[in-house]
Amino acid sequence: MNQVDIKSKFEFFRKNNFVYLDNAATTQVPDTVINAVDQILEYRGNPHRGAHVVAEKNGKALGEARENIARFVNATSEEIVFTGNTTDSINLAVDSINHLIEKGDEIILSYSEHHSNILPFEKLVRKGAKIKAINLNKEFKVDLKELKEAITKKTKIVALNHISNVLGVINNIEEIGVYLKKNYPKILFLIDGAQAIAHIPVDVKKINCDIYAFSSHKMYGPCGVGVLYINKKLFPSLKPVRAGGGTVKHVSFVKGGNFTEVVIDFKQGLIFLEGGTPNTSNIVGLSKAVGFIRSIGFDYIVQHEKELIGKLINGLGKLEGIKIFGPTSVENKSGLVSFSFKDIPTKEVGEYLDKKNICIRHGSHCAFPLIDYLGSETLRASIGVYNDESDVDTLLQELKFFIDKKKGRIVNKNLEPLRENIYYRQLMAVNSREQILEKIRGMISNSPDTEIVLMAGHFLGIPDMQEDKFWPGIKQMMPERLHPLLDEFGMTSFPLFTWELGCEITSTLKKEGFNVRLSTIANDTTGINEIRLSPTNTKNRKAEDYEKQLINEFKQPKIPKIYSETLKKYLLNEEDIIESSIDNKNEKFFNEKGLRGRFKEFISKNKEYFDGVINYVPLKDGSWDLSINILDNQEIKTCRFDTFGSKTGGKFCIVEVCEFIAELFGKSKEVKFNYLSERVLNPKSPAKNKVLVMLTPAMCDDAVSRGAELYIKLMLQEKGEGSFKFLNVPLGPNSSKYLATGATLKYLSDKGLSEEISVEKEPDFPELWKLCEYKLLYNAEEYTDEITELFKNLGINKKSKILDTCVGPGFFSSELLERGYNLNTADKSSIMVKPFINFLKEKGIKNDVKIVDWLNLPKHFKKESFDVLFNRGNTFIYAGGGWNEKIKINEKTSIESFKKTLQIYYNLLKKNGYLYIDKFKDSEVPSKKIVARLNIKSNNTKKDIVFYVERKQEEGIRYAQMLLRDMNGKEEGLPNMAYDLTEDKMEDLLKQVGFKEIKKIKLRNEKHFVVWLAKK
Repeated sequence: MNQVDIKSKFEFFRKNNFVYLDNAATTQVPDTVINAVDQILEYRGNPHRGAHVVAEKNGKALGEARENIARFVNATSEEIVFTGNTTDSINLAVDSINHLIEKGDEIILSYSEHHSNILPFEKLVRKGAKIKAINLNKEFKVDLKELKEAITKKTKIVALNHISNVLGVINNIEEIGVYLKKNYPKILFLIDGAQAIAHIPVDVKKINCDIYAFSSHKMYGPCGVGVLYINKKLFPSLKPVRAGGGTVKHVSFVKGGNFTEVVIDFKQGLIFLEGGTPNTSNIVGLSKAVGFIRSIGFDYIVQHEKELIGKLINGLGKLEGIKIFGPTSVENKSGLVSFSFKDIPTKEVGEYLDKKNICIRHGSHCAFPLIDYLGSETLRASIGVYNDESDVDTLLQELKFFIDKKKGRIVNKNLEPLRENIYYRQLMAVNSREQILEKIRGMISNSPDTEIVLMAGHFLGIPDMQEDKFWPGIKQMMPERLHPLLDEFGMTSFPLFTWELGCEITSTLKKEGFNVRLSTIANDTTGINEIRLSPTNTKNRKAEDYEKQLINEFKQPKIPKIYSETLKKYLLNEEDIIESSIDNKNEKFFNEKGLRGRFKEFISKNKEYFDGVINYVPLKDGSWDLSINILDNQEIKTCRFDTFGSKTGGKFCIVEVCEFIAELFGKSKEVKFNYLSERVLNPKSPAKNKVLVMLTPAMCDDAVSRGAELYIKLMLQEKGEGSFKFLNVPLGPNSSKYLATGATLKYLSDKGLSEEISVEKEPDFPELWKLCEYKLLYNAEEYTDEITELFKNLGINKKSKILDTCVGPGFFSSELLERGYNLNTADKSSIMVKPFINFLKEKGIKNDVKIVDWLNLPKHFKKESFDVLFNRGNTFIYAGGGWNEKIKINEKTSIESFKKTLQIYYNLLKKNGYLYIDKFKDSEVPSKKIVARLNIKSNNTKKDIVFYVERKQEEGIRYAQMLLRDMNGKEEGLPNMAYDLTEDKMEDLLKQVGFKEIKKIKLRNEKHFVVWLAKK
């Protein structure tokens, strides 16, 4: 199973270049789950509470989800209760059996429990129950012998984790369950299954448990849903502790004197633990997550995790000063590894990795008793089904660099800046030629200044031990007896399929007016030494002789006849192919050996610059090894071909691709080396904006993408003029079928999906804000169309009174005024509204902009005077200060300011009026991205526009800045910081000030913020 294909099913990985190894805390969510949740939210009815079709449809979806989730753990649907999470499940279980516990009763836990399997039992301790904590054995499992010794006549509950969230150890739950049910059938056996549910098969009947709890968000499902399994044998003894709507057959009042007795007839089963409207959308999402896990299968998941965990443990063991906690054998271990440095705080390491976009957990992991038992907080890397060897290699590589830097071993001052050069990476899933074309079109921002190069028709050199010949690996050009070799290499249909696909794309784009050319690369390295050293070589021919033979076979006279025929089919000719050499116009292809040799020469002639950065190391057998220390991950597998004992690719493929790109597009003018080849100094394409699309063999996928990363870090160094955009299209052995069943493209760029914007002079902040909203973030007309459509649905027309409380440079308010809406405007800053004031003067529109902070709006506007009030653009979070100022964040005063501001908004609205308010999503990924480059004509300089977003939950701070960065890396911008107002807290505050109908709305054109519509 292809890990990249699994990753491509997750929007998080398609859009973000993160190494996500915090799956024990929360997993990412696949598209199928997101789509399922959206579908329910778009067609929402209250299940089992209405006779109409919408309610019935949601009721059916909920019932099907319950059955599916129950089957997943081999339970019946009636034995499943939906809760908020694992913690909620265990609390609910404890509450429902609270009445069964008496003073002196005993509860057995272990030292490896999560707090969620400890703290709920304090309710029973307050009744007089006693806790017994049992130790772990030498394998860090729950000690069965000690458990047996701990059980007495007073033991009522044994509560254990299935898998430790700190150590990843799989406890012998089935053995314990069998023992308890055989010898102590009245003891309740409760299992915290949060860490097991996505990693190993769970069969509640087989493990003989009474209660099993787990969470959706740890198994690729949505947050806010937990599952509680309770064996139906316990139903008669449970108390209805979460009674409410939907839990009863009938409720009646019986008068008796001065008081009324409430007579309740509860429904049978566990439904009395599910009072109220269920979280239908997310429960259905969890059901889809179950389907996702099933589609991969636990056989694969278990084996895959063992391989990655084994690799991680082995790699950590080789690093200096690291201690691994728990067993180092992968047997009876699942999903995670905890470790620490002997002399370095875990927090320091965790924060360093965070800056490198590597997500792991550090601290006590909500398991203080176990941390005390171990004697140290830990760093925890935890595996998900989408993780791959590259993720583990990247973590290990970054830890090694951290250690080397800490120990003062980084000597070459060029190493760290080159490593830190920013590049952008996304995954894109396609299954047709049309979709590839669509992706390429999306990469072209300014077509007159852009050239697109398609690398297609790549072929291997195939050694012929019978005829002592080196053939081009194109099926129609080889003896039939060698065709099985192409099958082994997965290249049977690849050269011609990709050449035709490249020609088709080139022809289509040329017709659309784009500047496009073709290129190809011959692999003349695989097998060449094997044939040279074989007994077949009776004439003592050299490698160069075989290479020349390969070239002559391919050139007919310039390219093979079959390639020429394909060109003609798509109305192309040989002029559409890039010449590979400077002086020989007959060479229409690049060759791997030449590219690799020229890169090696480049490194050797810049030895001082690259020492410790990129090094060629001679080996005893006369070959070379290569280290590339500036890549996110240089551990790229070498391809091996058993038929003639050859190997190729790996790190040498990386430098080959880097050299290929450099010879096509050159380097940034500001990047200086002592030596550069004539080919790089005079590249094939002079275009300002460069797009390279490589149709590559799937086995070379990773190396090819790393080659583009190396080019960006080495030759552009964040100083490139225009933009470089790269698309790797990997195709498998049967290329046509491979594409049809789904290929995962890798997109890399030096500037993200950004563009260059020319301006006469450097903008001040209000103008920069306006420029970003209009040029980068939104399409103003489409945005306004969608808002006016929303108005129509709400009954708002052009006579309705509207107030924008933070008009700023005027985005969207300008468009509303032009369309004739009755809009009042206000802003706290006279500076920020200057672009808007200029717009009003230019258009001759009268609008009295009030310069006033939000708390003083009542001085300018009467109560209950507006039908709609806007506070958009994430500005509300600055109600407590922090806009263009550094402040000390205080939670209490911030919340008070938020509440006062919302109360004023509430008072200004008419009855049934609407508040539109937004903020950054809680899930906003921390980032510092170059989104565009400004070409400033007045002083002929360039500056990058940088968006910086960071959320520091522990400190309660949210940063959201727009910065200008010059070519030396110096940044300027407003120090915007605010209290980290969460989505839940926002909704709570809206309720507190009186809003009754509060709902999040989805807008097609608002991709940056979460939006609420609150009705008075």
